[in-house]
Amino acid sequence: MSAYFDAYSENYKEIIAKSTGENLQSASFFAEQKATHLARCCKESAWGQTILDYGCGVGMSLRPLHQKFPGAKLAGADPSQLSLDVAAREHTNMDVDLIPLDHLHQPKYEHYFDLIFISCVFHHIKADQHISTLKTLRKLCSARGKLAIFEHNPANPITRKIVSECPFDEGVTLISPKQLGERLKIAGWGQLQTRYISFIPPKFKQFKSLEPLLSWLPLGGQYFITAEPI
Repeated sequence: MSAYFDAYSENYKEIIAKSTGENLQSASFFAEQKATHLARCCKESAWGQTILDYGCGVGMSLRPLHQKFPGAKLAGADPSQLSLDVAAREHTNMDVDLIPLDHLHQPKYEHYFDLIFISCVFHHIKADQHISTLKTLRKLCSARGKLAIFEHNPANPITRKIVSECPFDEGVTLISPKQLGERLKIAGWGQLQTRYISFIPPKFKQFKSLEPLLSWLPLGGQYFITAEPI
């Protein structure tokens, strides 16, 4: 996966913009949207002291997370070193630790993170590795911590079209909320809550405040599941 995403590290935002039919600002819009939804459901301070962006790529979510959780210690981890290099270059004015993914196995990270944020990463992980990955994440999460996984919603036809035309999503299989929820439970996560997002496209962002009212509707372009270790 490292070599695969190295090829897209320098033009990742442009690819996102082209795939969604919007402009470069749209890529930031989606990242900001996720951070906003996450902050809304993670009001407890214990869930935001140390935050990990797992599979952070070029760091598109780092600044929005910093803005929504200003007092938190923020880290981003990714298997692509070139992507981490881009993230470092674009966040020189932020205090953020950028970590090669395999370094997370170090003992100092065990039960260290209060909030683990994962944005559209799991459909790039082989299905037979989902449970083992979720177990690894459980070891990284603090006892009172929280996991939030954002994924594309396969029930949304527009989402399926965008994914099918996105170069770095070639050949992926989208995961339904039910599938992901079952795997979370097997891996030792509980208190699962599913919410649907991405109903409002970037060009109508003035209406984005309406999204929380639709979080129950399973037709959003994306969804996210929050969970706690048990």
